Amino acid sequence: MGSKKSLKILPDTPSLARGTSYSHYGLLLAQQGRYEDATLWHLQALKESETLGDSAGIVRSQHNLGRVYGFLGDIDQAVNWYKKALELSQLLGQESHSAKILGNLGQIMLNAGRLEEAFSYQTQSLSIFERLGDAFSRSITLLDLGRISQTQWNLDQARNYYDQSLAISRSIQDNLGIIYTAANIASLESSRNNYPEALAYLDTTLRISREQSYEKGYTYAYEGFAEVYAKMGDYQKALENHQLYDKWNDSLANKQYLEKIRELEVKYETQQKENEILRLSEIQLQQAASIRKRDVQIQWLIISGLVIGLFLVLGWLLFRQHSRLKQQQEIFEAVAETEMNERRRIARDLHDSVGAMLATIQNRLTNLANDSINERETLGELADLLKKHPRKPGKSLIT
Repeated sequence: MGSKKSLKILPDTPSLARGTSYSHYGLLLAQQGRYEDATLWHLQALKESETLGDSAGIVRSQHNLGRVYGFLGDIDQAVNWYKKALELSQLLGQESHSAKILGNLGQIMLNAGRLEEAFSYQTQSLSIFERLGDAFSRSITLLDLGRISQTQWNLDQARNYYDQSLAISRSIQDNLGIIYTAANIASLESSRNNYPEALAYLDTTLRISREQSYEKGYTYAYEGFAEVYAKMGDYQKALENHQLYDKWNDSLANKQYLEKIRELEVKYETQQKENEILRLSEIQLQQAASIRKRDVQIQWLIISGLVIGLFLVLGWLLFRQHSRLKQQQEIFEAVAETEMNERRRIARDLHDSVGAMLATIQNRLTNLANDSINERETLGELADLLKKHPRKPGKSLIT
């Protein structure tokens, strides 16, 4: 479940890492026999690669989809996806990938009984592996070509392919390859009634299987022995080997059954863990949401306090300014009123002093007028002129 868990920490945006995780999880599901689920994840990986324009990722996903549909027995869909992957891989010059796809197409055609197409695909695959110098892949492809030729009853050609495959497997110490090829050679020689050689290759199959503790190889060997001894008329040995075949085949079946049970237990435990993780995640999300809500409330309170404080400061400044202006206005008015009163006092003083002086002059002129008749007319005129000068305060001294 590592690939699936890794998806939870990947970003939501498309990425090569996310596409690779989708692909790996699909392969894991296919290994568990969950082919329908594997298909969905490989399609998701394909979508991711197409979004990113990742050609290599597209080839990988198309190839994986071909394999999954092959396991599901949907030959048409498998061939469709394989051919898409083959076309793009050839366009990109990915020879190794092209050879593997051709080999898988050959396997699909062989299983479908379309032997000529299977032989053609495997021959093309072999040519590429030979050019690349890939010994392991060459041995597998030669083995497949031998099986196809044997199915077509072209036994000499089949034996030639088997011998080449066996020689390569021995040179690279591929023990499983030796087991498979030796078992196929034994089957071929048995069909040609060449029993001693068939038994010799079955001995090789059984010996290496024991050395490698490869129980599936035991079933190949004992099934072959039972068939050869039955053809030879040695029914006792045929029965003994058939019983051994049943024993190991049942053992493998039981192991596979137990493995299935273990897989189900693991899946159940994993599901329980995932449910617990989801539950805890939900609690954490709720807590995070509560914390975010509280933080937002605190932020609003802080902002509101700052706004209120700002308004208070502004109000205090405006009040202070208003008070200062009012105080200045009162000072200005007081100064203006003082100046006005002073002006009035000065004006009144000036008016009173001038009026008194003029009254005195008028009085003396009048007295002079009484003393001199000649000057009386002239002084009278002066007195008349003085009378014309306005005086508010007091009364005139001339009657």
